[in-house]
Amino acid sequence: MLTYLGVSTGVATEGNPLVAWYITTFGIGVAMVGAKTMAIALGAALHMRAMHRTIGLLALLYLVVAVLPWTQTLFN
Repeated sequence: MLTYLGVSTGVATEGNPLVAWYITTFGIGVAMVGAKTMAIALGAALHMRAMHRTIGLLALLYLVVAVLPWTQTLFN
């Protein structure tokens, strides 16, 4: 949601070059649904393999490199 809000309002640009290409090619809505669907599928695959520590580390990494920067960008 933070990515959609930031990119759609023009406050910031997407830092992931693959997602940025999807946004310019297919539009922000389709790109966000596609990226999040892939994330859910890969997270489910890790869960099915009982790689819960990996899921936890990835969640922490995502928080630090994605959620916190978007929060600072949008609310400053």
